[in-house]
Amino acid sequence: PDEERLRLYDGVARFFQRLAAGRGMLLFVDDLHWADRGTVHLLHYLLRQLRDDPVLVLAAYREVELGRAQPLADALIEWNRERLATRVALDRLSQPESEALLAALFHDEEITPEFGQAIYTETEGNPFFIEEVVKALVEQGVVYRQAGRWERKAIEELALPQSVKEAIGRRLNRLSAACVDVLHTASALGKTFEYTELAMAANVEEDQLLDALDEAVAAQIMRPAGGESFSFTHDKIREVLYEELNPIRRRRLHQRVGEHLERLYQGPIRDDHVQDLAYHFLQSGDFEKGLSYALRAAEQAQSVYALEDALGYYQQAADCADGLHRPGQLAEVYRAIGDVQMRRGLFYEARDAFEQALALVTTREERAVLKTRIGTAYAQPGDERGLSFLHEAQAELDPHTQPDELAHTLTMLGRYYHYQAQHQQSIEYLEQARELAEPLGQAPTLTYIYSFLAGAYQHLARYEPSMYWARQCIALGERQNYPSASAVGYEFLAETSDLAGKSHEALEYARLDQEIGQRIGSLDRVGWAAFSRAKPLFHLGNLKEARNVASSNLPLAERNGDKRLMVWLGGLLGLIEADMGLDEAAQVNAELALTWADETGQVPLQCWARRARAYLHLKHQEWEAALAVCREGETLYVPTENRVAPLHIGALAAEACWGAQRLEEAERRATDYLELTRETGSLRDEGVGLRVHGQVFMSQGRWDEADDALDNAVARLAELDCRLELGRALYRRAELRRARNRLDLAQADAGRARVIFEECGAPSDAQQVLGL
Repeated sequence: PDEERLRLYDGVARFFQRLAAGRGMLLFVDDLHWADRGTVHLLHYLLRQLRDDPVLVLAAYREVELGRAQPLADALIEWNRERLATRVALDRLSQPESEALLAALFHDEEITPEFGQAIYTETEGNPFFIEEVVKALVEQGVVYRQAGRWERKAIEELALPQSVKEAIGRRLNRLSAACVDVLHTASALGKTFEYTELAMAANVEEDQLLDALDEAVAAQIMRPAGGESFSFTHDKIREVLYEELNPIRRRRLHQRVGEHLERLYQGPIRDDHVQDLAYHFLQSGDFEKGLSYALRAAEQAQSVYALEDALGYYQQAADCADGLHRPGQLAEVYRAIGDVQMRRGLFYEARDAFEQALALVTTREERAVLKTRIGTAYAQPGDERGLSFLHEAQAELDPHTQPDELAHTLTMLGRYYHYQAQHQQSIEYLEQARELAEPLGQAPTLTYIYSFLAGAYQHLARYEPSMYWARQCIALGERQNYPSASAVGYEFLAETSDLAGKSHEALEYARLDQEIGQRIGSLDRVGWAAFSRAKPLFHLGNLKEARNVASSNLPLAERNGDKRLMVWLGGLLGLIEADMGLDEAAQVNAELALTWADETGQVPLQCWARRARAYLHLKHQEWEAALAVCREGETLYVPTENRVAPLHIGALAAEACWGAQRLEEAERRATDYLELTRETGSLRDEGVGLRVHGQVFMSQGRWDEADDALDNAVARLAELDCRLELGRALYRRAELRRARNRLDLAQADAGRARVIFEECGAPSDAQQVLGL
C-alpha cells in the first residue's frame, strides 16, 4: 500500500543520510534500463530527499535496451525537468584508453603499439568487446603466461568470440524479420554503404526498405553517415549478420551487388568504387572481373601509400590468376607483392614473393630481373645470401636493353663491399652504377645509389661528401615526388650530423625521416628513424626518452629480420642502460647485440656491439676487461678502411688504459684519438678525447696540461649541449681543482656535474660526484 511504500522509501533515505553524514557517499546503480517501476520510483524519491546531502548517485544504462514502455524512459524526462540528474554520454574508448584497459587487464604498465592497434581495430573501443576478445585470445593460447610475464604469438586474424556473437544476437532478435533480411543484404556491402547501393541489391519495395532502415537506426544497429549513406554502428554487428548468410547465398549476393554497381558507376570509376567492385567479384568467385578490379585497386592503394591495402588486393589478384591458371600473370602479381614489401621494409617477405615469381617465369631476361630483386631483398638487411643472386643477374642482364636493372645490380654489389668495410671499393661500384642510372632518371635505383654513397663516405668519416649525397637523395625525392628518397636522405643527414657532434640538428633530421616513413607506411624507415633519433637523445643526456625510443623499436627491427638495425639499437640500449644504472638489462642487450653482430660478420657492427660491452666494464671500473674488449675491436677494424669504428672504441680504450695505470699507453691512445677526431671533424668525440687526455695528464702530475685539456673539453661539450659527457668533464676538472687546492672552483664544478647527472638520470655518475 502507498503508506507502507512511502515508509519504506523514507527508511531507505534516512539510512543513506546516516551513511553519508560527515564523509559523503557514492551509490552506483548498474544496468538501470532493467529496473522495474517500483525501483525507479524508489530512486526518484531518493534523488529528491537526498539532493541537499553529500550523496552522488551514479547510474548506468544502455539506450539500445531502453524502450518507450520501460519505466526508466518516463523517469528520465521527469528527473531532467526537476534538475535531479545530469546525463553524461559515454563514448567508446579511444585507442590510448583501450590500451590503458588492456594494460589493466594484463597487469602490465604498457602494451606494445602493435597489440594495442590490433585490439582497437578489432573492437573499435567497445570495452565489453575488448574484454571478451582478450579472454578468447588467452583461451586460444595466442596470449599466454611465460616466465612471470605475458607473451603473445603473432595475431594473424582475431576470431569473433562466442560471447560477443551472443550479445549481438540478442539485439538482433528484437528486430522484425523484414529488417533483419535487409540487414543481411547490407552486411555484404561493407560497414558503410550508399542507400542507392542497398536499394539495387535488396529485392524489396522502397517503403519497406526505408522502414527497415528506420527500425535499425532506432535500435542503434545503424546510423546515418552523411548524405544518403548509412553505417553499421559497429563492424562486429555486420560480421555476425554476414556470417549468418549461407555460402551460396553469400556468393550470389556479391555477384548481384557487383553487377549492379558496374551499371550504377558507368564511366570513370572512382578509387573506392574500384575497391568495392574488386571485393564483390572476388567474393562471388568471378575470377576474371575480380583479377581486373583487384589489380586496379592495388595500384590505387599504392598511389596513396596504403601499402597494407595494396598487399591485400594483390593477394586477391594472385588467387584469381591462380584460379584462372595464368602463370605469367601470377608471376607479375608476385613481383608486385615483392615490390610493395620492399617499400614497407619487410625484406624477407619481399624475397619470398620474388622467389615465387622466379619459379613461374621462363625467359632469361625475366629471371635476371627477379634475381636482382632477390639480391636486393637480401642486401638491405645485410644478408650475404644475396651475393650469388646478384652475380648471376650481372652475368645475365643485357646492358643495352636492361641498363637500369644492371645499375641496380651494381649498386647492391657495391653495398656488400660497404658491409665488408671496403668502402672505397663500394664507392667505385656505386659510381659505375650512377653513370648508368642518372641518364635514365629512375628514382628507386638513384635512391639506392645516392644513399649508399652517403653511407660509404660516412663510414670513411668524410662527413661533407656524405651529407652532399644525402641532400642529393632529398632533392631527388622532392623533384620526382618519391618520398622514400627524401626519407633515407634525412636518415643519413641525421646519422652524419650526430657523428659530427651536432645532435640537435640530427634530431630534426630524424623527425623528418620518421614523419615520411609513417606517412608512406615504411616499417624500415620508421625503424631506422628511431635509431637516428635515439642516438642523439642519448648524446644529449635524455636517457629515459632515448631508452623508450630504442626499446620500443627493437621488436620492429626483429620482426623485419633486420639484424643490422637490431645491432645498432641493441648496442645503443646497452650504453643507455649502463648510464641509467640498469646493469642487468644493459648486460642482456649488449650481449644480444654482440651475438647478432658476429652473425653478420660486419666490422662496424661488431665494433659497435663491443663498444657497449666495454662501456659496461668501464662503468664497473673493470679496466683490464674493458681494454681486452677494445683490443678485440681493434683487431677487427685495423685491416679495414672503416674510420667510424675507431671513433666508437678509441676513447674507451684510452680510458681503460688510464684506469689500469698504463699511463704511457693511455697517453699515446688519447693523442691518436684526438688527432682522428680533429681530422674527421667529430666534435663531440673531440670533447671526450680532451677529457680523457686531461685525466691522463692529471695522473702524470702534468697539472697545467691537464687544466688546458679539461677546460677545452668543458667548453666543447657545453657548446654542443652534450650534457652527460659535459658532466663527466666537469667532474674530472673538479678533481683537478681540488688537487690544486682551488676548492671554491672545485665545488662549483662538482655542483654543476651533480645537477647534470641527476637531470639525465645517471645514478652511478651522480654517486661518484658525491664521493668527491
